[in-house]
Amino acid sequence: MLITDPKHPQIKARAWSFIPPLKTDLPNFRFDVKTRLREAFERRAILGSFKDRNNVILAFAEGDRLPGLMITALNDLVYVQFYSAFWETEMTLLERDIPKLLKEVFPDKKFTGLAIQFRNLQRAKNLRVHGGKNQTTITEFGVNYGIRLHTHYDCGIYTDMSEIRASLKEYFYGKSFLNLFCYTGAYSLFALKNGATQVSSVDLSARYLDWLNHNLGLNPDLDQSKHESIEMSAEDSLAKMEKTFDVILCDPPTASSDGKKVSRALDAYDKMMPAMLKRLNPGGRLIVFLNTHSVSRSQFEERILKLAPGFSVEKRLSLGNECPRLSGFPEGDYLKGLVLIQG
Repeated sequence: MLITDPKHPQIKARAWSFIPPLKTDLPNFRFDVKTRLREAFERRAILGSFKDRNNVILAFAEGDRLPGLMITALNDLVYVQFYSAFWETEMTLLERDIPKLLKEVFPDKKFTGLAIQFRNLQRAKNLRVHGGKNQTTITEFGVNYGIRLHTHYDCGIYTDMSEIRASLKEYFYGKSFLNLFCYTGAYSLFALKNGATQVSSVDLSARYLDWLNHNLGLNPDLDQSKHESIEMSAEDSLAKMEKTFDVILCDPPTASSDGKKVSRALDAYDKMMPAMLKRLNPGGRLIVFLNTHSVSRSQFEERILKLAPGFSVEKRLSLGNECPRLSGFPEGDYLKGLVLIQG
């Protein structure tokens, strides 16, 4: 049984079920949707995802047997993203049953707004908001971040990386940190929160750096004198700066901030890795990411190690339990990272 999306240039349909009997009538299908939504929410309740943060991925598309449907809790706001236009035909069900099921599964949580981001191949905003709410502030591991759903296709933080951030906590205390392609500064603020002595955040987008500075203002406990924002390309910043760092993080985007230019993120490392090595203190660590399913983990690791002779892999990073990977569906295993150390 398939759910269809005939206008999509590549993905015309997604598998809903392979198991007979295939009940294709609408009442049974809609009952199945609600069942899968409940199961996804209950899975996060069992994981205790809300323990240290209030930004949580509640449904991870194919990984939760809800193809093309992503649902994220952002404090009191529920953010629904359609990656298949099919879900536009089931708006009534989703707008009615998502809040109802969340109330049943998380009775202690109060969600006051629901925003639906329609699929848009140009990454432009196409948002439907309930409750008049399109901004909020989330708290992740003791750090506050501003969320804005009305300005662009992105919202201000990548919740799929939350568990990865937590796993890197040990690397920042007493260290200097360079965050390349910093976006709105989640790793920068997390590093400050966990004892970094100095943080430099680099991004070509003035809008993202303004957002980062807004986030700093939401955290009066952080020492802003230890942070600097650098509006520059990552490549230029590495060439021009004279500082060296104990930890350097690089997460090149797969598309430019306006969504028009798709970059070859892995190729970017060919130019940047030698420069990053020059800016790394002896005994320092490189944290490198690649955000695409089209390159395998082994290909990524092999390429990176060739570019960083004398370094070895200390830790391999991947999506956490909130983002279950589905066997035979490599598209859901898009994020991969490595922590490299000399020796």
